[in-house]
Amino acid sequence: MAAAIDAGAHAPEFCLPATDGGVVRFTRGGGEHTFIVFWKSTCPNSRALVPKLADVFRAHPNAAARVVGVAVGTDTCETAAEFQQATGFTFPTGVDEQGEVRTSYQLKRVPSVILVDPTGIVLRKYIGNRDEFAPAVDTALDAIEKGISIPSYDLEGGG
Repeated sequence: MAAAIDAGAHAPEFCLPATDGGVVRFTRGGGEHTFIVFWKSTCPNSRALVPKLADVFRAHPNAAARVVGVAVGTDTCETAAEFQQATGFTFPTGVDEQGEVRTSYQLKRVPSVILVDPTGIVLRKYIGNRDEFAPAVDTALDAIEKGISIPSYDLEGGG
């Protein structure tokens, strides 16, 4: 199995129970870039990176992009909501209790961020934990805001 879904692939669609009691849905062709953030509340790397990502996303309110969280592992809606409150990750988050979404994205590590273009094609992936992840996401959001090409690199670290 690859480290994660390949850039250029169609991002798998999903619908998950949300931490707010509703549902979180990702469908291809939504008309805007989507950052799918995979995390696990008991993962120290997720606890370190997710608050930084939340700050980066909030710093770009004008980017034509949405953020969707996916809690994986043993997380429930309750534990995921507690994690969101503790880390300031206020974006819509679904809970992948069965692991189907994580499997469809071929993820072995968290935290991970998958950037999907407006047509549903995977553009970039940031897998595991590295200091460069939050700045790389910031650079991608800058490019989206300016309507220019997103720098072409994927990052993979421990996690």
